[in-house]
Amino acid sequence: MYHDWAFTQEFLNPDNLEYWMEDVYTPGYDSLLKRKEAEFRRTRVFKIGALIAAATCTVILVIVVPICTMKT
Repeated sequence: MYHDWAFTQEFLNPDNLEYWMEDVYTPGYDSLLKRKEAEFRRTRVFKIGALIAAATCTVILVIVVPICTMKT
């Protein structure tokens, strides 16, 4: 435990160069990341919906068309 605390304190020390070399926080990055995640979710939902629609149409064609053609 002591070692982890010492490392954290050393890392947070402004005299340490790594303290200043950390990634700079940009407010727009969070919104960009959220937008990308939302776009990924929409794309995924669209793909799943398209797959379900295609499967439904296929099942309807495989079941309904032979039944309709048998009666005539």
